[in-house]
Amino acid sequence: MKNRDPRIDAYIENAADFARPILEKIRAWYHAACPDIEEDIKWSSPCFCKEGIVGGMAAFKKHVTIGFWRSKEVEEAAKILDKQSLASFGSLRIESMKDLPKAADFKAAVKKAVALNLEQAALPKAKRK
Repeated sequence: MKNRDPRIDAYIENAADFARPILEKIRAWYHAACPDIEEDIKWSSPCFCKEGIVGGMAAFKKHVTIGFWRSKEVEEAAKILDKQSLASFGSLRIESMKDLPKAADFKAAVKKAVALNLEQAALPKAKRK
């Protein structure tokens, strides 16, 4: 599939056994929500971009986190992210596949974040925030 970064393949391959299917699912949801989304590595973790950062994921010893860069502006993110974390970056801690949010909610949040990025990219540079 196009727009796949081999560094993210390696990241997933090197993650703990429990984390691999979670990371693969999240990655697939990003691509399903925005087929031309771009993958990158930022801060040593997979990141998904379209005219700016949309969100990312990271694997740890016992959990995976997902987050949205513009979570404060994406109302749909409130359905899937940890309520406390919405005050900052906005993330969700996932320890197993059963902790994943609903696919439709995740994809809606991605689509909204992408739309916001595209809207901002269309503004003249002086009006960007």
